[in-house]
Amino acid sequence: SNNVLSDTATAQAVFSSPSSVSLSGTTSYEFEASYLITRAAGTTSHTTAVLFNCTNALTSIAYVADVTTSTGVALTALNRIYGTGVTGVTVTGASTSATENLVITLRGIMRTNAATVVTPQFQYSAAPGGAPTVLPNSYIKFTPLGNSTVASIGNWS
Repeated sequence: SNNVLSDTATAQAVFSSPSSVSLSGTTSYEFEASYLITRAAGTTSHTTAVLFNCTNALTSIAYVADVTTSTGVALTALNRIYGTGVTGVTVTGASTSATENLVITLRGIMRTNAATVVTPQFQYSAAPGGAPTVLPNSYIKFTPLGNSTVASIGNWS
């Protein structure tokens, strides 16, 4: 169902109950996510960032964020940026749209040191004036690849 969040500039969990996932320690994970976020009110200028709240520090993280943002439902250009930390990475330019539609796709590797609980989040730079809704079928998945130092999988030579 729709996950209606708050009109705020603080970090918010992308998903409702459950909002986080438990990952094993000393493990490398491939992750993929698709966040579908809409708003139907508010024109305060703001940017949007993605971030991860982790209960224990990671060994490393690197990911690519592909993002489209549109006023209403329209075809728009794809923007790409990469992140190398759990803190916020701004993935959009400033928007004043009252009918903002974001599609945020993430792909990357997360390596844990100790077992950790990860909460995927997003954050506006300023409260836009309308509450965002994370649409159904938004997701994140983690696939374990091996220990936290795995360099390759398969018959490389």
